[in-house]
Amino acid sequence: MNRAGLVALLLPLAVRADPALHMTVLKPAPATRPTLALAATPDGPPLHMTLLTGSPPSPAAGRYRRRPFRFHYSAGLGYRRDRLDWNIGIPAGPDVLTEEKWRDLDSLQLAGGAHLVTPVNLTFQARAAYAWVLDGRYQRTDYLENDRTSPFSQTQARADHGHLLDLSAGFGYRFQPDGWKVRPWVEPLAGYGYRERTLYANDFRQTLATDGLTPPPGRIPQAEYRYHAHWHGPWVGMGLGIEGERWRLFGQGEYHFIWYRADGRFKALQAGSRKVRFEQDADGDGIVAALGGSYRIWRTLSLQLSARFQRWEVKDGTDKTRIGDGPASKTRFNRSRWRTIGGLLSLSFDF
Repeated sequence: MNRAGLVALLLPLAVRADPALHMTVLKPAPATRPTLALAATPDGPPLHMTLLTGSPPSPAAGRYRRRPFRFHYSAGLGYRRDRLDWNIGIPAGPDVLTEEKWRDLDSLQLAGGAHLVTPVNLTFQARAAYAWVLDGRYQRTDYLENDRTSPFSQTQARADHGHLLDLSAGFGYRFQPDGWKVRPWVEPLAGYGYRERTLYANDFRQTLATDGLTPPPGRIPQAEYRYHAHWHGPWVGMGLGIEGERWRLFGQGEYHFIWYRADGRFKALQAGSRKVRFEQDADGDGIVAALGGSYRIWRTLSLQLSARFQRWEVKDGTDKTRIGDGPASKTRFNRSRWRTIGGLLSLSFDF
């Protein structure tokens, strides 16, 4: 039979046959290559298979996602206790002429903080706290001899009002591993801080008097005193923490380089009810340490408890004092020390 006859014989069969099936198989990499077996029935349509040997995209590439911005904000109410000491002296003696002590300054404070972590792990943080002084004690002593000997005047008063302000901002870089169930982090930091204290003393009593130099013993009517001081300067620090699915523990330490400025206004604390005004300035350093933890109670909302300690000290500065309308006298500002410890209960939000 010639070719033309063969085509004429097979053409009707091809027209009546079912349409052919076509399968395309993507052949994976050799390490994960499966074995595929196909069976065709005698009366079924013919099967046609095409194998593509290219490697598919890596599953790891599909899982990679750019880390989002992470924002943490907290606000809360707490308690703090502060104490302050400062003294001045005369180069020729006495080495301590006047010393003030503010003790047991109990305050109610309101504080808030924000912490931003960018997709490239750069971090920015800010904190603000404001406190109202509720109670405290004040004492001032003046000396005639070195080493705090021969006191000639001492006054005591209540320090039951005033306000305290803390501001701080900084930036850093967070080192934190990915893919861990419990995630620790380390965060070197640098920033700038400002602290302000405005204290008032009232209900004065002269507990040690000298004729001609001080009011007589007993209550000093209409006596008033305001002391205003502020510390500010750059700082460097380190943040540490660890977090799980619902909880977080954290801590931060800061070392501050500070400039100290203060001024005071007395009324009726000298003989003849003369006013006394002074200004002080010095340089020093400070340490701030914070420790806390939080537990997530609902979606992005957590309950947070934290404690904070601050120590500030300056020395070897100057004091300018003016009595009444007379000229200002300049003397040595020996030292000022401030201590703060407090706790805070906050609500925190994570986005």
